[in-house]
Amino acid sequence: MAAQIIDGESIQKLAEHCQKCFTELLTMPAGDASMAGGGLQAEHGRFNLWASSVSVFGPSHACLDYRLQDVPEARDLFMAQLNILSTRLEQRESLQ
Repeated sequence: MAAQIIDGESIQKLAEHCQKCFTELLTMPAGDASMAGGGLQAEHGRFNLWASSVSVFGPSHACLDYRLQDVPEARDLFMAQLNILSTRLEQRESLQ
């Protein structure tokens, strides 16, 4: 089921959902997960690099949610993009 933006939802929770989707896709039997070669692994690596660089999973006052608490427009943009990524990953899972 696709992650939807809900009031009170956090960037971290949506990113965790995306991380879970990547993991599920990458741990599928070789024939299924290899449909795009190393592309999915590369995207997962880029996602991890992004999450680390903006401190999505950082400690309380360092995390992206905390830093954007007073900038709802930017927070909403991050959440919308994570929601799109989550939906795309779930669609790919359903094709398996």
